Amino acid sequence: MYGLTRQTRASALCALAFAFLVQSLTAARAEDVPPPFAIQASRSDPERPVRPQGQRYRGPVFDTHTHLPFYQGGVALPATVLAAMKTAGVARLVLMPVPNAGRVPQVGVTLKGMDAVRRQSSGTVQVLCGSDYLTAWMHDAAALRRTPGDIDRQMARLSRDLEGSACAGVGEIGFRHYIKAPGELLIDIPAGYPALLAIAETAARANRPLEIHAEPVEPDGRRHDAEVLGTLALLAALQQNLTLIVSHTGMTNPANASALLLAGANVMMNINPAAHKGPVDWLNLEPVTNQERELYEDWAALFEELSDRFMIGSDFFFGYAASVADEYERRIRHIRQMLGSLRSSVAQRIASDNAERVYGRALP
Repeated sequence: MYGLTRQTRASALCALAFAFLVQSLTAARAEDVPPPFAIQASRSDPERPVRPQGQRYRGPVFDTHTHLPFYQGGVALPATVLAAMKTAGVARLVLMPVPNAGRVPQVGVTLKGMDAVRRQSSGTVQVLCGSDYLTAWMHDAAALRRTPGDIDRQMARLSRDLEGSACAGVGEIGFRHYIKAPGELLIDIPAGYPALLAIAETAARANRPLEIHAEPVEPDGRRHDAEVLGTLALLAALQQNLTLIVSHTGMTNPANASALLLAGANVMMNINPAAHKGPVDWLNLEPVTNQERELYEDWAALFEELSDRFMIGSDFFFGYAASVADEYERRIRHIRQMLGSLRSSVAQRIASDNAERVYGRALP
């Protein structure tokens, strides 16, 4: 089992060195740093043991990771989204721009749609903000040396967004987002990028969660485990009162996920058992279930061991389609099936309780 026993055997020297480096860093001069734990830089065996399936979880669900599409006329009406939630039995959800939203001209359609859903939801839908302008800005400027004034202006805008109740947190901020399907746009930001650390500081100051999307493996198999995990560990260490949410269980193996969570008490992850079932290159990004939607035993053990650190994040896109409610209900049904493989108390904690804790305190 991955867990505390594994971590207590980790090198004390490595941890001390990382702590010293964290103390010496500032957002103005961050550098690439290795994570304070050993990395397992390999893909898990897709044929490894799975947890026997139990009774489907039938309790409350809080979906913390959903999207609206970009294209004109493609965004579902607020009534459609709310009806889909009711059909799927989802009590609350969080909408957010995708990591590369700011590089799409029609992003304004998405932003208006998200706000309309939020306003008509009677408090059951919350919105994350910032990705539409922060990620694109960082990607375009990554090759340049940013001045403190550039960063200050962007952080002033983010601070204004976080002042009211319209913005429940920051995200989905892209750090590494590779092209895995036609039409996707690359986001490749250097590890420890000063602007990224400034975003974490701004979110922490506003007492709002920050969600980060970072892929440690490129579609061709090239790995960036140290850069990705090291940066996430650095963000958590520099801003210890920040709730740092890592998208899609970090798209890494359970050993690395466990190490990251244990290195930072303020790190959480969301789970999408439907992810990575399409193109073959997604399989490098470590799905939590096999092709038959059976939960891998190593992930099940980690979910139960650190059950207060995981939330549900379906990654569903509410597009304009007659079948959107049926499609979303199907996605949530798969999530309930996965949760049924866990102890009932753990299932409810992951399905709803942890998200209520995070987002219940995110708004005034």
